[in-house]
Amino acid sequence: MQKSKSNIQESKGTAQKLKTAEKRAVKLFAKAKFDDTVGEAKKAYLKIAGQLESRHYVYVVNGKNKLVGILSIKDLFNLPQNKKLSEVMVKEIVSVRTNTHQERVAILSLKHRLNAIPIVNKENEIVGIVPEDEILKIMHEENTEDFLKFAGIKKFNYHDIISETISPMVSMISRAPWLIIGLIGGLFAAGIVEFFEGALKEEFILASFIPLIVYIADAVGTQTETVFVRFAALNLKFNFKKYLLKEIITGMFIGVLLGLLLFLFSIFFLNQPKIGIILFVALFLTSTIAAIIGFLIPFVLILLKCDPAIGAGPFATIFTDIISLVVYFSSVSLLYPIL
Repeated sequence: MQKSKSNIQESKGTAQKLKTAEKRAVKLFAKAKFDDTVGEAKKAYLKIAGQLESRHYVYVVNGKNKLVGILSIKDLFNLPQNKKLSEVMVKEIVSVRTNTHQERVAILSLKHRLNAIPIVNKENEIVGIVPEDEILKIMHEENTEDFLKFAGIKKFNYHDIISETISPMVSMISRAPWLIIGLIGGLFAAGIVEFFEGALKEEFILASFIPLIVYIADAVGTQTETVFVRFAALNLKFNFKKYLLKEIITGMFIGVLLGLLLFLFSIFFLNQPKIGIILFVALFLTSTIAAIIGFLIPFVLILLKCDPAIGAGPFATIFTDIISLVVYFSSVSLLYPIL
């Protein structure tokens, strides 16, 4: 057993800009050679356990310091003492490279239920580990920054948001870009309402349902985006057609349920079955389309190697608002004359 001190060093280039695994590395960890026995490894581990920052695993290496296996401390104390580590170690290793983004470390930890993630270099030599306390910090920081991106605040990171020194001007500048885009989108939406003004004059009560249609579309789209962004983070490879079909069907089911409720409301409370039919069709279509948009926007951003959280907030909301208005007014224009 060795108390290993890695030779990880921060470079002055990319490593400082990117949140890499090496910047979260712990340099002290338990390491043993694959030809040691369990008894030898256990005896050596007890001598250094008090100095270690993570006490969950023993990392097994070969003669060239290449990571070949992992053994949990629980197994170390329960397995027969005369067994070789090479016989009992877990050979399917979950590890990351030094330049792996820190969020990927946290994702792997959650996916495989690991308390620590080993870091290896290009030669597969273990050079450090990311322990559980650092993983928890990463999860908290990344989730905070994702929430900011969902809200259209791109400039701030976790350390900014917990600081009281950020000036109102800097805060405004970080928020303004998406708000300006939202303002432009709102003006465009107002133009759509004006374009369909004639249809609204026929039955003015239809105008009162505009906020409801827009809200439902936004809610469905946001739900779809949130679920997909988390799903994609944990599943790098997935079936595009299968997932898209699932979201389309989900959007259709939501549209049918909400549309039916609104249809019954129109009949029993408004005594307007014609309005109920129009609202049913509009809700069905907007819910389905919103689910598609909520999936496609972050998916395209992933293909472009951009953070999907950037587009899963204000941009998707603006786009969904405009589409929902077009669908709603189109439904009114097409259905009202024939009902």
